[in-house]
Amino acid sequence: PTRLTRGFDVERAAPHKEALRLIADLRKFADKRLGLDLGNSFFSCWAEANTPWSYFLYVSEASAIKVPDRVIVADVLQCSGIERGLAPGKPYIAFGPDYSAAQEADEALVEAGYETLLYKTVGTRATYLTETLLSYSPQSIAYVVLHEAVHVHRSRRGYAIPYAMEEALGEVVGLHGAVLFAEEVSAPYSASAATEHRRTMEAIMRHVNDLISMSATGRRASFGWNKACKELSARTSEGGTLIRDRFDYPITNAYLLRCSTYHEQYFALQDRLETTIDDTLASYINRVFVQLDGTDLRSAVNILGSGKSSL
Repeated sequence: PTRLTRGFDVERAAPHKEALRLIADLRKFADKRLGLDLGNSFFSCWAEANTPWSYFLYVSEASAIKVPDRVIVADVLQCSGIERGLAPGKPYIAFGPDYSAAQEADEALVEAGYETLLYKTVGTRATYLTETLLSYSPQSIAYVVLHEAVHVHRSRRGYAIPYAMEEALGEVVGLHGAVLFAEEVSAPYSASAATEHRRTMEAIMRHVNDLISMSATGRRASFGWNKACKELSARTSEGGTLIRDRFDYPITNAYLLRCSTYHEQYFALQDRLETTIDDTLASYINRVFVQLDGTDLRSAVNILGSGKSSL
């Protein structure tokens, strides 16, 4: 990758000057206003040319929304000559920009009876710049950058919070932080545009959470399931490019498994943010990390719901 601070790639950057300026301002905002530790390379390096996506293969049991046995998954892939496995504590296999390898693994796991989701994204903890990311709406760029800032901060500070809480916190900071940024900085989008983006995302989250709940209680054949699927499809098609890129996939157990790690805890965390009086987003982020550090998911959920937390 080409570090922007050491030899600016003028040709690639030229069509995206406003987006790059926005990302530079978001880096400062995340550092100074939100207190996030981002280091020097955060969204300051280009991905290799012609690699617009990173690929993640989510894997679920076919009979339930459940991460399968990691050893068995690794054995299945090894039998197909693929030396990969589920990431520790994660429901996916990361392939970076290697679509061919991801597709090969996808086919092997489907043949073995698993349900999969071959997911593509511009937002990863590597935080590389791509033309795809820079083509999104400004409020979508802000959401992606601030979401990934949460992951980088956690990694650099060494916090160990449950993966589902980390992703949900990234959603809260990405969506609410994008609104706050527009309110406090001369952003190339309005706070109302960021608020509308947040509300659209939250509506989709609710539909997905309904589907997860119905699946867990054996109601996939119900009218409610079909209604929620149609509403999810409609919301996705009405959303912007980023929303379609995130949600426009067949609804399988693997799709719901991915969504559950991002969205099932989102509203609990958001409620804590919105009911905290005279607080800042920065202090809220810090308390989430400190109070959930070293917990498992069940303990973290209990902390949020018990009233023992000052979140």
